[in-house]
Amino acid sequence: MKPINPDIVLKPVKEYVLMAVGMLMYSFGWIGCILPAGGVGGGAAGLSLVLCNALSTAGIDLQIGTMVFIINAVLLLVAGFIVGWNFGLKTIFCVVIISLGMNFWQEVLPDGNFLGVDNLLAIVMGGILAGAGIALCFSQGGSMALFTGLREELSIAGIISLSGYLPLAGRIADEIRPGGLATPVFMGNGDFDEIVPIPVAQQSLQAISHAGPAVSWRDYPTEHTLSGEALRDTALFMRRVLGGKH
Repeated sequence: MKPINPDIVLKPVKEYVLMAVGMLMYSFGWIGCILPAGGVGGGAAGLSLVLCNALSTAGIDLQIGTMVFIINAVLLLVAGFIVGWNFGLKTIFCVVIISLGMNFWQEVLPDGNFLGVDNLLAIVMGGILAGAGIALCFSQGGSMALFTGLREELSIAGIISLSGYLPLAGRIADEIRPGGLATPVFMGNGDFDEIVPIPVAQQSLQAISHAGPAVSWRDYPTEHTLSGEALRDTALFMRRVLGGKH
């Protein structure tokens, strides 16, 4: 019996902990900074603020996190019928945590602008926290993008995975769908990445290439982080695949 590699167990635990921290940062940015300052925004969170305020005038008291959960659940259902149900646990996990986090902060934080700063500054702070939280979660999403995107029936413009890997890479040759075959892939990884080491990412690269899709690869002299060079390469890839759609 082979010994259990601690990294195999700890890596997904670390990913989910980081995603939970990111979603709690995001929810605090909205409930602790943007909402008390009278700010609004886009996405499910911004729509939830508007709907909750409208319902409160009609005498219906609904927490913002609950409304966020309802809106995201509807969007996931619609997406499931359109592009398939391969969302992965991470997407569902983030939806649940952000909803619980918003309800939690709404319960424990004081009313009003308790930070004692100018409303505009509070909104800026909230935007920074929310953006950092989303970035922290997206850093865990490259694997999910590869896993789900290559198993879609319909092709998409492209798949980008930075510091990610393909879960169950050995099965992709049998499980890849027509949409995945027609979807170009860009993968990038840091040479000194200790979370997703280069050999792990390259094993995924080889499995995807063997399965059939066109794969572009770049490695960078960095750790598990997003460099300016990686951003430029990502932008070039996006310009190429999106330009081909026009």
